[in-house]
This record gives sequence, structure tokens and C-alpha cells, in this order.
Amino acid sequence: MIKALFFDLDGTLLNTEKKISQANLEALKECKSRDIKLYLATARPPSLERTIGLSQEVLQLFDGGIYCNGACIKMGKETEYSFLSPQVAKEMIKSVEPYPQINMAWQLPQNKHAFRHPIKPEFYQNWGVQVEDILSIDESLADQVVKALIFEKSFFDGVDEVPTSLVACLIEDCLEEANIYWTDQGKLVQITDITVHKEQGIEKVRKSLALSKNEIAVFGDDVNDHEMLSAYPNSVAMGNAIDYIKNIAGHVTLSHDEEGIAHAIRHILKLC
Repeated sequence: MIKALFFDLDGTLLNTEKKISQANLEALKECKSRDIKLYLATARPPSLERTIGLSQEVLQLFDGGIYCNGACIKMGKETEYSFLSPQVAKEMIKSVEPYPQINMAWQLPQNKHAFRHPIKPEFYQNWGVQVEDILSIDESLADQVVKALIFEKSFFDGVDEVPTSLVACLIEDCLEEANIYWTDQGKLVQITDITVHKEQGIEKVRKSLALSKNEIAVFGDDVNDHEMLSAYPNSVAMGNAIDYIKNIAGHVTLSHDEEGIAHAIRHILKLC
């Protein structure tokens, strides 16, 4: 019997309008009423009330979450961070130097963010930051990096892919000490410590709950979900997922714009 569910957000629990549909919300509430625990497993930092406007009513449905691709784990009132190697952070500064159009963000504890180039104030909400949360990237912050992001402009107004040559350079310089995910149709590179990914975070939660792998289910759609989707028998890829992710998941549901979560909960996993 499944006793806990873990959801990626973008492209999975959220539709293209970055909302949780009413049908999906009702399915979550039904699971909660049956004492099934709910967790997030997202690349985003924990400030979801700012970034996507999730209400306290919705947030209270979740028992915790794996954030920043596993580099931040929240269970109850406890928050645990994992940090990139300072050497990797410094190598990233060197790697992006030949690319003046490229921006880089370092996500730091307590929702602080450091940027290579300033972002426009109209994108503060997208990043979940206020002016006092924003710092400039320099080597003095290299031991505080929870997760790094590399993109064009402010990401939210960028349309170009991160150059392949830069990704190759990052892989050559950092791969032995970091997990590197090239996501969002090539527009974003996400970097965490080599020991960190969503499955590692889920395992910490699963073991704390004394559940078997058969007693949880996981949902995702992109390359940074591959560890968790390949680790558990009750794994569900969204209909909009990339083919690689569909091929490694145990099940494939409808897309994130077709109530795919509700469909999987009711008709694939048969939880309610």
C-alpha cells in the first residue's frame, strides 16, 4: 500500500500557467484524507508562496519537501542543506567568464540569491526574492552555494539555449564533484553537489518514515527527475515528459495540462 507521494512541480504538479488545477488539488486532498503523506520534490527553493503564489491552504497539504534538486530538505520544522564544493563554485566563475551574455545564480541558505549580472526588479517575484535577499557573486560566497543555475538574461526573459560549448566546459571542469542537469529545453543548467539529487533526498524522508520503496510513489517529467523515477517501482512520468524520462518510469500518465496527477492517483495507482 502506498503511504507517501513525492511530486516534482514544474511540468508535473503545475500546469503551463504554473498553477495546480482544481482536479489535481482535489486528488491531493483525497489522498491527505486517507492519511497518505504528501511531499514536494522540486528544483525550486522553498519560497513557493513568493515564486508561484501557493497559498498556505495548499502548502499545508504537504508534510515537507525536497528542494533545490535535493540540496535542501525540509521535514517538519527542520531544514537540512547540502553545499557545492567551494572549488566547483570557483570553477563555475571561470567557466562563464568568456560568455558575457550568460547569467549565473547561486541559491544560498535562507533564500538569499547571488547573481553574476543584476536581474530586473520585475523578475524578483519569479525568483522569490526581495532586494535585501540579492547579492553579487564573488568567491567569498563559494562555500555557501546550495545550488547553481546558469542561463541567459534573467532566465524568465531569455529565449536562447545555454551554449553547448559552455555546458561541455562545465562538465569537464566540474563533473567529478557535481551533478549537472541541462533542463528546460536547453535554456537552463542546474548544478548541485555530486552527492545530491532528488532520490537522495527522498531516501532520507522515506527512511525517517520507516517505509519501504514499494510504499511510496514519485512523479516527474525532466532529466533532473531521472534518479528518483528509476529508483522506485511506483514511478510516474507525465505525458509531457521527455522520452528518456518516459522510458525509465514505471508508468506514464496524462500531461500536466490534462490533469495527469489526478489521473495517475485515481486510475494508475488507484489510491482514491
